[in-house]
This record gives sequence, structure tokens and C-alpha cells, in this order.
Amino acid sequence: MFHAINTIRQATVALTLAVSLAVLTTPQALAGSGSSTYHDGWYGYAVALTKANQRPPTVDGRSPDTIDAALAADQPDCGPPGGWYGYAVSITKQAKLDGRSPVQRILAQEKAKGAALLATSQPQATVDGRSPDTVDAAAQADSPVVTVVRTPGFAWSEFGIGVAAALVGMLLGLSIRILTARQSRKRPSSVATV
Repeated sequence: MFHAINTIRQATVALTLAVSLAVLTTPQALAGSGSSTYHDGWYGYAVALTKANQRPPTVDGRSPDTIDAALAADQPDCGPPGGWYGYAVSITKQAKLDGRSPVQRILAQEKAKGAALLATSQPQATVDGRSPDTVDAAAQADSPVVTVVRTPGFAWSEFGIGVAAALVGMLLGLSIRILTARQSRKRPSSVATV
């Protein structure tokens, strides 16, 4: 009876020692090497989600073409006038000047023709006939995407967890071995009596 109680006490002490060692070493192993600059692969993703949840999302329900057209309309300089601009101006002026003499009208028409010729003789800006979405897609296709991958180095936290698990396993195995050795010594040998 005394051996059984003593064996149970030793097993309890060994198990308590193993658990306390695991409890003491695991937080240090999980904490890493003490460097606050190391972040695992999910750190950036978690920071991005946190920042996204802190501000309300802005929803722009317009189509990309509408957005591009609005941006183009905000530009102060739309380029030189087209070839029909002078003619349109002359027709507008002619409609306003109804009380002119025929000579004044002819002079105004000749002046408008000269302005139209001058406008058409100037080099015109090339017009891109693609849709704004196509232009955006082409610009994105030309810009290469560079991803920089940096290895974090030696993973001290994983090393510490492995060492703690190995020590717990060794202590548990040693305590089981001690218990079985004592139990085998305690068993009486069977002696045949005749």
C-alpha cells in the first residue's frame, strides 16, 4: 500500500513539473524573440481590415465611363476648337446681325471663312477613340506589378513551442517508465508449490 501511494505521489510530482514547465515556456515561445518589429504574414491583412472598419466606406454608384467623363469635363483646357467652330460662330453672328447691309454681311462671311481656314490649318490634337475603360485597362496592363517577398528569418516562437513540447513528452515518458519499473518490482513472482 505504501509503494502505491509513493508511486502515485511521484507520478503526480512528475506530471506537475511537466505541466508547470510547459506553462512557463509556452508564453515565451509564443512571444518570439522579444523583437516588436517581426510580424507574421497575416499582420498586414489584419491592419488593413482594422483600418477599413474604422472609416465608413465611400460608395460611388457611377459607372467608370461617367466618372471619366466628369473628370474630363472638370479640365479647364479642352484643346483647340474644331474645324467647324469658326463656321458655327459666323452663323451665330449672322443671325444676330439682321439689320446689316449686304456689304457688311459679305465682309462678315469672308472674315468667318478666314477664321475657319485658320482653325483648320492649325494642327489638331489626335483624338483617342477608345472608351475610358479601355484606356484605363491599357494603362494598368502596361504598369508591371512588383511583389517583394522578405523572409522573416528564424522562427523563434516555433522553436520554443517545439522545445516545450519535447520536454513535456520526455518528462511524461520518464514518469511512465518510472511507474512501470516500480510496478514490476512490486509484483511477487509466482512460485509453484507442490
